[in-house]
Amino acid sequence: MTTLFFVAACLLVVINTVYTYPANTVIGLVILLAGVPVYFLWRRREA
Repeated sequence: MTTLFFVAACLLVVINTVYTYPANTVIGLVILLAGVPVYFLWRRREA
């Protein structure tokens, strides 16, 4: 039950942030997605 409450609270924070600051949310999402190819390149380099 506690985990469900935590997930619901996190979801509400995310929804509120997207609604309140849509430009900042897009910038953060772009930064996050830019790291995905870097992760795979780094992982391949170590293998």
